[in-house]
Amino acid sequence: MTKGRGIEALMQVVCAQWCLGRRFEPDGEYSDMTRFFPATGSVGADQFVRWAFEASAVRPDDPAPRWRRARAAIRAAFIAHMGGEVVDAAALRWDEVDVLGRPRLPLPDPEAFARNLTDEELVEEMGAREDWRDRLIAERELDRRRRPPAWIGWAASGVFLMALLLYWSG
Repeated sequence: MTKGRGIEALMQVVCAQWCLGRRFEPDGEYSDMTRFFPATGSVGADQFVRWAFEASAVRPDDPAPRWRRARAAIRAAFIAHMGGEVVDAAALRWDEVDVLGRPRLPLPDPEAFARNLTDEELVEEMGAREDWRDRLIAERELDRRRRPPAWIGWAASGVFLMALLLYWSG
């Protein structure tokens, strides 16, 4: 796997799918996990996962099931995209920056994050969040899960047509 493609795919999992890896500080300052990346040496999967959480102000040892799943998913993505449990720190280089000189990491995708949550966690999010957007995303994801798959409608139509044809032909 090429160095750039591996880190890009890995950061897509961290930033977009789990909405981790960066935050805006209360004073308005931006912070992201690339500040933890060393220039030289080795970096392990577990250390990388810890940085993703620390940079997001989420406790790396938070016992909530969603964060246990996130830790496991990010660790697995590190191994898959970086090619092993330990990599050279140079493989983590992130060269793309925005106009302010900050790393241009993938944008968080709250809908992808919502797909990572259980129904119970989504209901909890809807009750705990004061942000209408997050509540709406949680509600939409729950609605999507409760909706029957599209193929059921087509299958039911086909069964109805077959029964109608058999009735008329018989």
